[in-house]
Amino acid sequence: MITKRFSQVLMLSVLFVATLFWSSMFDFKVVNFATDAGFDTDYGSSSDFGSSDYGSSYDSGSSYSSSSSSSESSGELTTGGAIVLIIFLIIIFTSPLWMKALMKKQKEQENIRKDGLSREQLEKIYQDALKSTNVSLSNTEKQQYLAKAYEIFIDMQNAWMNMDLTKLRALLTDELYRSYENQLESLQIKGQKNIMKDFTKIHDLVTNYYVNGSMTTITVLLQVSFYDYIESSSGDVLRGSADSKVYMSYELEFVINNNAITTCPNCGGQLNGSTFCPYCRTAIQQTDNNMRLSKKRATNQIQV
Repeated sequence: MITKRFSQVLMLSVLFVATLFWSSMFDFKVVNFATDAGFDTDYGSSSDFGSSDYGSSYDSGSSYSSSSSSSESSGELTTGGAIVLIIFLIIIFTSPLWMKALMKKQKEQENIRKDGLSREQLEKIYQDALKSTNVSLSNTEKQQYLAKAYEIFIDMQNAWMNMDLTKLRALLTDELYRSYENQLESLQIKGQKNIMKDFTKIHDLVTNYYVNGSMTTITVLLQVSFYDYIESSSGDVLRGSADSKVYMSYELEFVINNNAITTCPNCGGQLNGSTFCPYCRTAIQQTDNNMRLSKKRATNQIQV
């Protein structure tokens, strides 16, 4: 039979092991936010965790005699007490499992609800823009510009994530490129990387189009959802969330140089789209008539 002192020691040991098991089941993390190519996305997050208290009492009856009222008396763990102990242990060791499953289910339901609200808000922004937009382009021309705009946007985001300055240089105007170059250098120094993936286009719309001399400007409303976070060199998430998408509404401005320079104004060498003359190394301002991103402004953001 198990003595009372031994049963108490056993109980304390079990509680200690159960506590370690419980804490290992939940990996709570409070994350700070702010990412996206060009750092124009701002995230907010808060997490509140409540504590739970568990109490139990065991009553066992036994008759015994003692020579001293201050001495510790020995007793026996009854069959009923053993059953209660077993039930208690089952609750302790299984509750983290069903609690975690319940929390996961609640989070999934909340994300579905937020996802619906996010799309409703973006839909309103899109419909308002649609009503106020009057662009003198055919539907075919609009779709061509929108397809190219989204292609540039995705290529730009991927180039930013992979820190591919050569690719960025071909997609951006000089001013925007220099801004992104400085920000990427900061990320590299810190040993960090901005992960962006699983893009889904929700809405796009040409909101403005005009020609001013040799420059054509196209403004596009683009609404997308995607995962966006910053991770360390070891893969730890430092900012943003790897588990929830951000919904963004962008105002993108693209330019096309209608009078592209094909030869170097200094030596006459063929440029082939280079930003520096390959012969005399003269800096060249936008040598082709490719559509390039000149401005990117996040107008609305919703975190799911």
